[in-house]
Amino acid sequence: MRFVDLSPEVSVDDLLRGLERPDMSGITLARNVRTFAAALDQKVPLEREELLVALSGIQTGGIASTAEDFDPSERARNREVLLPNVRLANGAYITTREGA
Repeated sequence: MRFVDLSPEVSVDDLLRGLERPDMSGITLARNVRTFAAALDQKVPLEREELLVALSGIQTGGIASTAEDFDPSERARNREVLLPNVRLANGAYITTREGA
């Protein structure tokens, strides 16, 4: 969504232009993907496999919430939402294990 407005009217051309449209930091989605691919290429096969398996297990929107989870000022009767569980794969190294 940082790169393309995902409205019902979005076209294929809009999506393709979004690959080269910089976000607020000046970085394009295409650059993020190339950076991730280059980082993946530098890994040994076992590391690459572990990373790809971990990424394939990530789900978005899989956290259900109800009105009781919100501040009273934000509540609506019978409100239920799916909170996004979004990850960004951009080639940056993040330590995920304790002591690693």
